[in-house]
Amino acid sequence: MIRHVVVLAAALLAPAAYAIRDAVPPTKPVALLTPIGFSDHATSMEWIKSECELPKTVQADVAQVLRDTGVGGDLTDSLASGYVIKVVIERANAQKGGSLSGPKTLSLSVNLYGDGVLLRSTEVSGESRSINVFAGSCLSLQRASGKLAQHVSEWLRNVDYAKGDHLATRPALAASAP
Repeated sequence: MIRHVVVLAAALLAPAAYAIRDAVPPTKPVALLTPIGFSDHATSMEWIKSECELPKTVQADVAQVLRDTGVGGDLTDSLASGYVIKVVIERANAQKGGSLSGPKTLSLSVNLYGDGVLLRSTEVSGESRSINVFAGSCLSLQRASGKLAQHVSEWLRNVDYAKGDHLATRPALAASAP
């Protein structure tokens, strides 16, 4: 009899534990702070900054992926209310020459704010290489932006990632506790 009660209790509590573990840390939609730009100490060649329009691309990619995954995606110019992520381009490395000049890398820092208070922080990096020898380096960096936008969304949606964030604040850890 006790064994049946234990099995029944486990069956009833398992969905609740699963739902808590996989709950999105931000409980409201997440907005994207605009405009996105390069950090003051960004590693990037001047031609990338002037030719590739990476801030616009990153902004469009992150906003679209947040909308597509149901996390949010509205644009805002303030950190004051609600959940807002601030995305900054930290590094964009590429040589001119398309696929013949090797991989193109892009790194973003991402901060999640809740009502103006920094809750979580991470960095995402990725690279892209085109098999098309005529594709430009900017196109490869734009492809890397799309991949990184997926990583940002996953970071926001996965509670387990909060444990590895750069900030070990009590709110971030409390939000990630099962």
